Amino acid sequence: MSSNPHSIESIECHVVKIGTKEDGPSYYPGTDYYPTDICVYSSKFEQVLIAVTTASGVTGWGEIQAPVAPEVPATLVETLLGPMLLGENPQEVERLWDRMYRSMNVRGHYQGFMIDAMAGLDIALWDLKGKLLDVPVSSLLGSRRREELSAYVTCKAHAVRNHLEQGFDGVKIGHVRAIDEIDPAQSALQEYDGAALFVDHHWSMESAHEAIRLGRQLEAAGVEFVEAPLPPEEIDGVARAASALDVPVALGESLRTTHDFQLRLQRDAFDIAQPDINRTGLTEGMRIAEFVDSHGRPVAPHVGGSLSIAMVATWHLSSAIPNFLIQEHQPGRFEASNEYLRSPIEIRDGMLPVPDRPGLGVEVDKATLEPHIEQTLTVRQ
Repeated sequence: MSSNPHSIESIECHVVKIGTKEDGPSYYPGTDYYPTDICVYSSKFEQVLIAVTTASGVTGWGEIQAPVAPEVPATLVETLLGPMLLGENPQEVERLWDRMYRSMNVRGHYQGFMIDAMAGLDIALWDLKGKLLDVPVSSLLGSRRREELSAYVTCKAHAVRNHLEQGFDGVKIGHVRAIDEIDPAQSALQEYDGAALFVDHHWSMESAHEAIRLGRQLEAAGVEFVEAPLPPEEIDGVARAASALDVPVALGESLRTTHDFQLRLQRDAFDIAQPDINRTGLTEGMRIAEFVDSHGRPVAPHVGGSLSIAMVATWHLSSAIPNFLIQEHQPGRFEASNEYLRSPIEIRDGMLPVPDRPGLGVEVDKATLEPHIEQTLTVRQ
């Protein structure tokens, strides 16, 4: 163990649940969770925020994406991963990532909740390292290539015009299963020269044949990429679709490691990589970006549920990588998250300014968040 005054002294996991249980869905007994045709959802916004604090009192913030069962990754931090980090030098982030990963990968735990928990800790360590060195995380990741990011908004078709008026470079329509579902978006896009339209299938296509047939229609309609046409396990099927289509195929939201992208790249199963930093962490996210860059693929990082910490961590990665394409933006979650930050993050004319303060450049307002913290698990020296 290190005697460094900046060694890790404590880790807190805050299980956060925001909102109330709604009427309507058919919930699993005793839970806030209900099934859909895609996956299980919660009536609340659920997440885990992590605070990693040094012996000298400096704290780095991380976030675990946990839309259901956030207690699971929080428990992994409390019982296994957190104790592994106590007394360690938080500036040795890559070594600590490898230590956590190799602790359980031979037992088959190189996916799922294990990597999600690691990702949250990893983001906190990068924030901490930036604060200790007094530089923004984007500079630590190699080079701060961009001060602000071009972005598209994920939204409903009826909201397209509103977002384009704000200056965003494009929009993405989700859950598309038929060509006529993009008609309202196309109508609005005609008023904004140069704005892009993207489509997310949310893994809903029944077969490669169906994905190709609809993909060709979307291609003809000018869609600039199609995302997640088939379930994430269907590597052969999505490879067939990517080979048959001229419109680029994007994927990566459900993947977690460079190995996952390597398996799909070997089959030429995607044109655009979409790692979600809330699931990969910054260390593995950078490795993924570097790997796909060496094979000529751009990166358009995915952003889903976030209380701003992982969202801003994603912006820092996008600022630093050479093969950045465009950044996804979720306006609803962005606006809600600002309520729990000491200083709000901003959008300017449809661009995302990357914070230039030390670390991630954002701080959680625990007092505001406190009513939504259902459980806090603490690991301490």
